[in-house]
Parts: sequence; C-alpha cells; structure tokens
Amino acid sequence: MEVNDDNSSSEDELINNNLLPVLSRTAQLLLQNNASSSNIQRRNTIHRDRLEAERLLIRHYFADDSTYGHAQFRRRFRMSKGLFMRLVGDLETNYPYFQTTWDATNQRSFSALQ
Repeated sequence: MEVNDDNSSSEDELINNNLLPVLSRTAQLLLQNNASSSNIQRRNTIHRDRLEAERLLIRHYFADDSTYGHAQFRRRFRMSKGLFMRLVGDLETNYPYFQTTWDATNQRSFSALQ
C-alpha cells in the first residue's frame, strides 16, 4: 500500500510541477488573445439602399405605367411578366428563403423580386 501512496504522491508532484505551469501559461495566452481580438479592424460596409432599389425595380418593370413595357420585359427576362409574377409568388409561398425577413443588422431583407 505504501508503494501506491508513494506513486500517487509522485504523480501529484509531477502534475503540480509540470502540468499546472503549462495550463496556467495557456490560460494567460488565451486571455491575451481574447483581449487583443477586440482591436481587430472591422471591414468597411457598403450601404446598399435595398428599399430604393426595390422601388426602382417595381417602377421600371412592375408598375401599371412602368418605364419598360411588356416587350422589353420579355426580351430581358425571356418570359412574360405574368409567368414571372406567378413564379415569384409560388417561391414566396413555398420557400421561407424567399419570404421577407429581417437580417442581423435589423434591416429588412431583400424581397423576392430582388
């Protein structure tokens, strides 16, 4: 039994002398890294006026007196406006990805038309 006690005390001594300093140094380095990470430069954000872009898109293509008529719409999108609107409506109804939500910056996300 004394042999086991000697082994356990030598293991404790080994842990205290070797492992604890390593763990302590690792903890210090982690704390330093976390403190220095707050100094990271953030990227410049590009302001994209989503609401204005949607308003222009609707005015140009989807309003009753749109800037571009049915012929220009068909040439650009290679389908009729009615078919396009049916597709957009079905996507919004069946897939949450196409439903209007709020993003991480608390701004309205892009609409299904966009």
